[in-house]
Amino acid sequence: MNLFNSIRKIIIEVMKMKVAAIVGSIRKDSYNLKLARYIQNRYQHLFQLDMLNIRDLPFYDQDIESVPPQPVIHFKSKVAAADAVLWVTPEYNSTIPGVMANAIDWLSRVDRVMM
Repeated sequence: MNLFNSIRKIIIEVMKMKVAAIVGSIRKDSYNLKLARYIQNRYQHLFQLDMLNIRDLPFYDQDIESVPPQPVIHFKSKVAAADAVLWVTPEYNSTIPGVMANAIDWLSRVDRVMM
């Protein structure tokens, strides 16, 4: 039985889903960030949650979309490598925050990792 449990744990670790978490609030003490961290800790045995930082993304600019800055390249590569994306965001004025819209703009252009 111990061998079975050991093999089971190894299989679960190897097959653990990679999830990219995109938090739509950049506030240091954000409730959405706290929720994402709770999910990360609570369900770490089921999936690997990678918290992506959208604070460093420059404003989307079509003039540089073909040769984006390093923070954009890094962000897009993390999303592309994920098996799933978890969107955790507040609602501001009946819509998503500008930083979240900016992140979506970068993800939906050129190599379109979210399309």
